[in-house]
Amino acid sequence: MKRPRFKFSMCGIKIGEQVTFDPTGLFVKVASDDSIEYEGRIYKLTPFVGPSCPTNIVIPLVPIKVPSISHITGKCWMRLGKRKKQFNLDKIMGALVEINTDGLAKLADTISFAFGGTARGERKMAEAKAYAAELEAKTNNKVALIKAQGEEVLANYVAVKESRKLRNTIAVIEKAQSHFTEGEKVSDEPVDEGWKNRFFNIVEEISDEELREIWGRVLAGEIKKPKSYSLRTLEILRNLTKEEAAIIVKAAPFIIKEESLYKDSILSITETLILRECGLIIDEGLGLEYHWEIKGHDSYCTSLTNRWVLGLQNDSDSMIKLRLQIYKLSTAGREIITLISVSDADRQKFFKLLANTFKSKGISHVLIFPVVSIDGDNINYEEKGIEI
Repeated sequence: MKRPRFKFSMCGIKIGEQVTFDPTGLFVKVASDDSIEYEGRIYKLTPFVGPSCPTNIVIPLVPIKVPSISHITGKCWMRLGKRKKQFNLDKIMGALVEINTDGLAKLADTISFAFGGTARGERKMAEAKAYAAELEAKTNNKVALIKAQGEEVLANYVAVKESRKLRNTIAVIEKAQSHFTEGEKVSDEPVDEGWKNRFFNIVEEISDEELREIWGRVLAGEIKKPKSYSLRTLEILRNLTKEEAAIIVKAAPFIIKEESLYKDSILSITETLILRECGLIIDEGLGLEYHWEIKGHDSYCTSLTNRWVLGLQNDSDSMIKLRLQIYKLSTAGREIITLISVSDADRQKFFKLLANTFKSKGISHVLIFPVVSIDGDNINYEEKGIEI
């Protein structure tokens, strides 16, 4: 009697379930009772089994138990030779779903984009989690197929490369999450899809911990206020070395009005040239400067940063003319400098440097006043200043 053709229903395997071929480790999806789906294409069983597997091997089909969404993403595995590396996506995505705030919900929406989600809210996050596991399964399939063809070294290369990309992306997302607080309200303007594409393509390659922190700040800042960081800025950041980033951090305390760098800061000529080569400052030999004229027995106040107002007092009978030479920051420079946190101690060093310069020109008293609020061009600051 002729044996009937194999049907998945004979084994109780349902359409839509995943199965694996033991000899090669390939994962496929059941498309119908006698066909499977692999990498977006539909195959009948016999034509697929023959070319895909080693010769003279009987291939049993083993149903895979499909776990819940939380289980899939709680342990996202990438094969590294005989070892396995675990990434805890629950820490990132689970928390984002549970904390129902505007800022974190928008971050979740953006992360879902990175992993291929298409819905919104918790459903989108769940789909993003499932898709992250699906991406991993596809990578495992690719690795298994390469190994079946005898390319062990190439298979390990693919596994390591994809694992590194996922690890880097998750690390940056964790940095971004730390810059949101529960209940924080952000702009409801969506983040541009082209921007998201560029961002996540870049951060796949960011392995340095300090640079990951910078990229995490970029993602958080763009989610809170879209168009904060241009595509040009992303490319400049992408090409920054760790040493160049350190120079930017060194320059940050000497930024005036968030638009210019004090020319007589502690930067060396070489460091200044590096900032220019990176496209962060503009120096076209124009002799840019701030200048003020303070009459005798008069005082003058001006914005120094978005946190401090500078106060100058002239107790003499004569007018005093002050000039501060500066480098103008480029658009990318202005955007990147917002990523740097400046300590009060470092800022005080800058204020002290300015005070010594002004007093050498005859200014009697130099004070700084904490800014209370900014409304357009109106700056409200405390009446009592701190003398330097």
